[in-house]
Amino acid sequence: MLSVATHFDGLSNWVGRETADLVYTDRTGTFTRYMTQNCVGMFPIVTRNYSTHPIEYYLEVKTSILGCSALFYMSNSQYKRVSHGRSRFPRSCIDTNIGLKMINMALPVFGQPDRVYVIMRVYNLMDDEVGLKIYVDPWRHKGTKLKFKAEKWCVTAT
Repeated sequence: MLSVATHFDGLSNWVGRETADLVYTDRTGTFTRYMTQNCVGMFPIVTRNYSTHPIEYYLEVKTSILGCSALFYMSNSQYKRVSHGRSRFPRSCIDTNIGLKMINMALPVFGQPDRVYVIMRVYNLMDDEVGLKIYVDPWRHKGTKLKFKAEKWCVTAT
């Protein structure tokens, strides 16, 4: 692979299935703190040693020149990762009245997510002020802040 920027010379072609637009591994806790402070809804405070037990974030970016409430599409594989993936917070962290509690998750590491799926909703791209809403573990917002609607393409050969 020929690269224009020399610091990418060692980068090889991607092999495998797409998992998200961006994948970021938080080894210091800095990104997790950012998510805690800037996401829609509450996000649990995660207490762990990030250097030995990092969190891998799967960031799916959904953009629109329209407002935040404009329809956006997800593929079937994206939907499966959101609804059935291993990126969900443990049920013990969920309070159905207020969503996720701000708690100290001083649980054993196996009780905390190692992978977290995130929708980054970027909107009003053509406006002076571009908007961003971050939905960490988007499935927990189903029916409240996010409404999922299945659409299928049906094709008939003639």
